[in-house]
Amino acid sequence: MEQYNDKYILNKIINYKFTLQDVAPKDFPQLIEGKGMYCLWHENSHTGTQHARIYYDDEHNLWYMHCYVCHKNYFACDYVNTILVQEKQHYSSAKDFILSKIGKEEFIALYNMFKEQKKEAMQSQFKRKCAWIDNVYAETGNIIDYIETLYTA
Repeated sequence: MEQYNDKYILNKIINYKFTLQDVAPKDFPQLIEGKGMYCLWHENSHTGTQHARIYYDDEHNLWYMHCYVCHKNYFACDYVNTILVQEKQHYSSAKDFILSKIGKEEFIALYNMFKEQKKEAMQSQFKRKCAWIDNVYAETGNIIDYIETLYTA
């Protein structure tokens, strides 16, 4: 199991398999869109105004909390990594958390699925960059403007 340590992929697995309510039922007893709450990620947020809200992202099928003080979205993987692993030390790693909740075979299957998706996304991004570079060359017409545009765009 040593080779399954890509943090990006582990976070994808957590967000795919678990909601904030799944990983922290006491802190997230209900997932109601727009519900106000205190942010768990910054100090002194447990009193006064509830600066965070729960939202659902239809496109990615994910529940998340947005904190208007932190200006950040927090997902199930953030709770696992920050609160359960680093702060409370209930698990030694995100991988340890996942393996405590699902079987090894399912973990490996999900890991490989997200690894392939990551590879495809990187290849697509590389192709877009190459196309952009080709377009810059076609638009500039000379090597000096081409290089200048590449470094300043």
